Amino acid sequence: MSEREKEVLRVKIFIAIMVILILLPTIVCIFMLIRLQTLSKQIEDIQLKADYSKRSRLIRDEETYETLLSAELGKGNVSTMPGGARINGLTESQEKVLGVNTYDSGDYAEYSHLVYLTFDDGPSRYTDDILDILNQYGVKATFFVVGKEDVDSKNAYRRIVDEGHTLGMHSYTHKYSELYASKESFIEDFEKLQDYLYDLTGVESRYYRFPGGSSNTVSQVNMSELEEFLDSRGVTFYDWNIVSGDAAGRWISSEAIVKNATKDIEGWHTCVILFHDAADKRTTVDALPEIIEKIQDMDDTIILPITESTVPVQHINANSFNR
Repeated sequence: MSEREKEVLRVKIFIAIMVILILLPTIVCIFMLIRLQTLSKQIEDIQLKADYSKRSRLIRDEETYETLLSAELGKGNVSTMPGGARINGLTESQEKVLGVNTYDSGDYAEYSHLVYLTFDDGPSRYTDDILDILNQYGVKATFFVVGKEDVDSKNAYRRIVDEGHTLGMHSYTHKYSELYASKESFIEDFEKLQDYLYDLTGVESRYYRFPGGSSNTVSQVNMSELEEFLDSRGVTFYDWNIVSGDAAGRWISSEAIVKNATKDIEGWHTCVILFHDAADKRTTVDALPEIIEKIQDMDDTIILPITESTVPVQHINANSFNR
């Protein structure tokens, strides 16, 4: 091999080495980026499950009722009746617990199924995502909010109102031990939230959802007294009769939420579906587009926000239900 050939070979080897040295870090970086994205997703999933586990110690009241209702519907103990559904074998007072046989006397009474999407506990980091999805499908919903004073939450309250959704109240603190300690503490909490929302949005909310529902078993005050107080202020309270299952103290898939939220609509005339707008409810957001599409594909069915013409679903007499 001549000196020239050796020189050419050395140049080729040098170039090959340089190419390897340049490409190798790039390949390693691409691999590490893919790996980092995978690990981030795994960490997010683990965090979500951890959040659900932690939340399970805090939500027993809402979960108790939702589990009860889901169990009755899941057993097939429902038969269709004019204006709603009837739980077989229950007395009239027990039916009131489930808010059955309700109807809407408003402009949409000609529809067989009136569906109300309701979101509790917000605003959260997902409120904007929920509003974006609702806007995409041309759907209005109802948000039962708590009191939050950060900038993002203030913007979320205003956006809910500006985009034509119903702004409802879900207590300022959502702390059962404080809210339900006395009638006076409930009134103080109520007035604080109503005034706060009015100052931010110019809307004096006339819709309320009790934390844990009106059938909660932790209130130190007779719930009928609190209901009478709301009535004296011109405020109507709303419970629910369909549960998405996202309040359960465990991680739940978006597929399960879709099934829970839509499978019983055909058995009801007025369908108030309970969702949650919270930092650990990513799968609720993921499920929402499919839920809306399924409902919109149903015959003689319409999605509405709660208004003054909505006849409320209320868990009137929780103690009469045979647990």
